[in-house]
Amino acid sequence: MTSPDNITINDAASFRESISHLTELNNSLTEKLNTGGQAVIDAVTAEASKGVVHLGSGGVAPAYAGTIAALTTAVENIKTQATEASTAVSNQVRDLTSLVDGLTNIDDTGAAGVAATS
Repeated sequence: MTSPDNITINDAASFRESISHLTELNNSLTEKLNTGGQAVIDAVTAEASKGVVHLGSGGVAPAYAGTIAALTTAVENIKTQATEASTAVSNQVRDLTSLVDGLTNIDDTGAAGVAATS
């Protein structure tokens, strides 16, 4: 993915609000993945454990043990990839915040300079 050559900020407050919303969404991603992924694993494990008399590996019917292990690995891999994407988003948010902070500082310094000459 390439970065845009130009970013236009017409309203710093709205831009900051968008950054804040993006940060909230990004922060909730990890929790959703952890709880959602575990819920899927738990549901499949519960179904694979029904009617098991001899408790093998964690109560899962031996025929499903490989499937449960593969599902767990897949969910963990998805969480890893999502965490990496979340980190990339966090880095971009930090850059955008720095950009708007810098522009605000330039605007404030310029306004102070104009006021001082008036």
